[in-house]
Amino acid sequence: MLNLLQRVLANRVLRNKFQTHGRLFIAILLSMSWIGCSSSTAPPQETTTSETAKHEASPVEQQDHQSPQPSPESTSNLNIGDTAPLLQIANWIKGTPVESYEENKIYVVEFWATWCPPCRAGMPHLSKLQETYGEEVTFIGVTNESSRVIENFLQKEADLSIALKAGKTWNDLMRYTVASDDSSATSIKFMRAAEESGVPCAFIIGFDGKIEWIGHPGGIDGPLEKITQRSWDREGAKNARLEEKRQTLLQDAFANALRNEDWEQALQLLPKIEKSLPSPLLALNYRFLFMVQMGRTEEAIKYLDELASELDGNAAVLNRLAWSLVTNKMSETSLVRKALSISDRAAQLTGYADGNILDTLARAHFVLDDLDQAILWQKKAIEADPDNEEFQRSLQEYTKQSKSDVEISDPDTLDPVSSEAEET
Repeated sequence: MLNLLQRVLANRVLRNKFQTHGRLFIAILLSMSWIGCSSSTAPPQETTTSETAKHEASPVEQQDHQSPQPSPESTSNLNIGDTAPLLQIANWIKGTPVESYEENKIYVVEFWATWCPPCRAGMPHLSKLQETYGEEVTFIGVTNESSRVIENFLQKEADLSIALKAGKTWNDLMRYTVASDDSSATSIKFMRAAEESGVPCAFIIGFDGKIEWIGHPGGIDGPLEKITQRSWDREGAKNARLEEKRQTLLQDAFANALRNEDWEQALQLLPKIEKSLPSPLLALNYRFLFMVQMGRTEEAIKYLDELASELDGNAAVLNRLAWSLVTNKMSETSLVRKALSISDRAAQLTGYADGNILDTLARAHFVLDDLDQAILWQKKAIEADPDNEEFQRSLQEYTKQSKSDVEISDPDTLDPVSSEAEET
């Protein structure tokens, strides 16, 4: 799993488009993308965004899970240790058809698609494994696309970055059996039954015709070697996969709670998924944000103090944390004051020389209506980064607000009639 803490703290939003933490949560969960593709027969549509987050980390591809998600209590119909279903193939494109599983022989059934980049990238790897194991293991690539689509694909020149040599076709790279499952009969027996929604996905069928392993083909080497050596712990693999599935379902329930802005439910689920998070800091960050959402400011400040303490020394992440607070309309004054302290600490760590951090410091003062300090620090941010147009716009905003306040408070600018009325 990717390091989500840095992503949750990496979002600095545009000046005129403040985001609620609820929407930020959704973006975090969607960022947990797998290195694979949707199992839909058609290639996924590309999406674009019109917003570019200020001081943002690199864009993250989002996975669109089209299949309805089962409840956390559900179990797969096909798991490790079960008898493998027979292949029900419409057309065998290349290689010898496999009508049944021979005893004392191993089969690898990999589900893929012509439009799936990770599938294409893994073809040389599977071909090499086929050559390594020879007749002991039969590799079968199954896609639910038509024979015509597959045959046209095989004749095309392969990507140079994958083939490593110009002029090679995809047929040259796929040196193993290829089959068309255009009725999805085999996909239903394997993928749907095992509750696997994305390709590439491989199933290893062992010497006795039972499922030994299910997963991304990029991780197949170790299990396959042990299976061929008859040293594979099938029961251990089954239990590990069941636990992984349970965690995935809990994470899906957690994601749904965030999408529905059900903070109480998300808070209850958090301890159940905490061990699967890449860092304890992420759980701490979630608790802080939940407290903000539920209006429990004192508890939010407690978690914020812990978070800032854990992050001390990392000026960039401290700065992103502070920015997320000063640009959020839901942040109460006490939280903005904490953000001011955090941004000042980040500035100290960088010798007050980082324009982005000084910009955050200025914004915190501005939100707290300390316009003189806001203007002072914004000017210093511009000194550190003179070419940053956004810094210039912020200074104009602060200066304009300062002049407006002066005009309102200047007695010479008051309407005489209004003044006399107030005196009477």
